[in-house]
Amino acid sequence: MAEPFQTHKVTLAVAALIEDPQKRMLMVREAQPACYGLWNQPAGHVEAGESLTEALVREVKEETGYAHVRVDGISRIYYFVNHGLLRVNFFASLLDTVQGPLADDVLEAGWFSVEELSEMSRRGQLRSKRTELAIRDWLEGQRSNPALIETVVEEMIDRVLF
Repeated sequence: MAEPFQTHKVTLAVAALIEDPQKRMLMVREAQPACYGLWNQPAGHVEAGESLTEALVREVKEETGYAHVRVDGISRIYYFVNHGLLRVNFFASLLDTVQGPLADDVLEAGWFSVEELSEMSRRGQLRSKRTELAIRDWLEGQRSNPALIETVVEEMIDRVLF
């Protein structure tokens, strides 16, 4: 007898790995009570009706104030089984350095070298192990084409040709 099909909720999140010309990573300091004062990449949940890249650009703008972002590729996709979280880490670039206001749940944004990030990790100043995995991904530099993920709405399926 076949096992009954079971469903479970999975939260979809994106994170931006952004490097400046001095080889520093853009990070944000959290203001949320559960992680107040800790550092993370610009990241957040994908909202209903949003593509992954739209969510990434929105999160970068909200959390860092930088509105003009180019998605350069996918670094890595993680499925955190114990948390029901699927997180896509993207490499991205700022197209200009004009910075607007930060979201209320962010204290500040800043650029950090590898050495500074390592020290922050040692001191427990990073939000989570997911933050550290993303830093590792940034250092490894592996990237896939952003077209690897395609956003599909039901109306598009009707137009698929073989």
